[in-house]
Amino acid sequence: MNPSFGLKIFAFNRGLTHSQLHGLHGSNISNLAFCWAIPTMLAFKRAAESLEKLLDVTKEELPDTMAAVRLSGMEISDLTMELSDIGQEITQGVKSSTRAVRVAGERLRRLLI
Repeated sequence: MNPSFGLKIFAFNRGLTHSQLHGLHGSNISNLAFCWAIPTMLAFKRAAESLEKLLDVTKEELPDTMAAVRLSGMEISDLTMELSDIGQEITQGVKSSTRAVRVAGERLRRLLI
């Protein structure tokens, strides 16, 4: 059976021409496409609203976060300098202790000779 047979009968019974029938068919397809597009448009709207909220939060929170990151960076830099100073002090302490042990060893040898 020809699928357009029912349309031809519909058109014939209503006095529609072939071009009018195609126009009617095209408008029906357009209506269906529009109806199917509505959920997609609503999803895009929700996505845009979510993005807008995200940008608002980012705009509000980013300056404070960046200030905290800068402060943390300065604190890490200070800590690194302090650790470097402590490392140098430990190195000097070890050198002094080594010298003291060497001097004590030399004096002990002199006493034993």
